[in-house]
Amino acid sequence: MANDPHRLAGAENPSPTVETAGAVDPKALARLPFLPVRDVALFPGISGPLAVGQEASVRLVEDALAGDMLVCLVAQRNPSEDKPQSAGVYTVGTVVRMYRAQRLTDGTLRVLVQGLQRIKVFEEVQEEP
Repeated sequence: MANDPHRLAGAENPSPTVETAGAVDPKALARLPFLPVRDVALFPGISGPLAVGQEASVRLVEDALAGDMLVCLVAQRNPSEDKPQSAGVYTVGTVVRMYRAQRLTDGTLRVLVQGLQRIKVFEEVQEEP
């Protein structure tokens, strides 16, 4: 997870006891782009805003919105770290759908997301898109 939060992650299909907020195709969970987030916990079934500012993260959001793509949010262990390595993010994340974004005057995006399903991230399989 070197320098770019716009990456693909190998993910575990959750067990039937994992909370879900809508059906997600298990094949779609095998390789998801994931986005490290700071000071945010988004759970399945919850919708809310997400602030995105890093260039690679903004590209990921734009790609997700254009292609109706699912994304995995993973929380950073150290919120002050700009580009966390593998050990710098938790291995449990939330699959989200992004609905709309608004660009703010400072260049960041404010994105409305909905948590769909909890997953476990096994490995980073690709760093760049």
